[in-house]
Amino acid sequence: MPGLRKLFLSTIFSLIGLAFLFGLLLLRGLSDFDLSEYDQAEVEFSTDQGVMVGTLILPGGTDDAPVAVFVHGDGAQDRFSSDGYLVQMRLLLEAGIGVFSWDKPGVGASEGNWLDQSMNDRAHEAGVALKAVRTQAGVDPHKVGFLGFSQAGWVVPEALGPGTEAAFGILVGGAVNWEDQGTFYGHQRRARGIPRASMSADRLAFVERNQTSDARAALSQISVPFLGIFGAADLNVDPIAEAAIFRELAVSLRPENKILVVDDATHGLLRASLFNYQLISQWPSWTVLAYVIAGRYAFAPGVWDQTASWIWSVVPAD
Repeated sequence: MPGLRKLFLSTIFSLIGLAFLFGLLLLRGLSDFDLSEYDQAEVEFSTDQGVMVGTLILPGGTDDAPVAVFVHGDGAQDRFSSDGYLVQMRLLLEAGIGVFSWDKPGVGASEGNWLDQSMNDRAHEAGVALKAVRTQAGVDPHKVGFLGFSQAGWVVPEALGPGTEAAFGILVGGAVNWEDQGTFYGHQRRARGIPRASMSADRLAFVERNQTSDARAALSQISVPFLGIFGAADLNVDPIAEAAIFRELAVSLRPENKILVVDDATHGLLRASLFNYQLISQWPSWTVLAYVIAGRYAFAPGVWDQTASWIWSVVPAD
């Protein structure tokens, strides 16, 4: 009996220790989602859709921080993409770079309906958003650029053409041709046994309005420093084929332009070994928990440090 009691107590203490360690890991991960220590301001601007509302967050300690204006991918996304942007935002803020993102039309506090938009409409909206950010206190108007994701591949290049007020442009997981990307996405979905989702009438109209989108012409006319980043394990766009086109059309325009294909990285630059799904809605509960615990370590190593360093290398010196 004494031996059994000793084993029982040892097991209890081990479980308590594991629970304590788990709690510490969870708290550490959650800290990467916390932006409360940074100065935040609501910014409004008007488009044909109505009044758009977003949040500008600055790193503090300077009155001329660069700012990355986030440009959403597909879907009804709010300014923080249902908290999906928080870690990336924190990493940029820690590097001294401000961030701005707004609710898509008809989402959160913004008026309108994002499903009524063309990619040209979205590019115009992004330009108006950037113009609004450039006028805010604590922002150097010469250091504001775009950071776009996925579907923003048909938005950001157009917004970076001749006459743009942007200082730089970054795309994560962008594609060149809408129909080619749809073919690749569908193939990957079928290979994983995922059934085809039905479309609402509004969604179908949105797709039909934009399905001829092709970024080649816009990419060949980008007039500011440009960085394209692809995850090598991307299941949404073909990273090798798309990177090759981006490299051919954009890299030769300026010496600062770069195209990166990141090993073991997903469409959103997360570690593919844990997080390689086409949609976050496909994540099982354990994956969600792993993301919360991992925080910044959920992303491919160094990718956001590289991004921040590139921004600092291309914005004008003080």
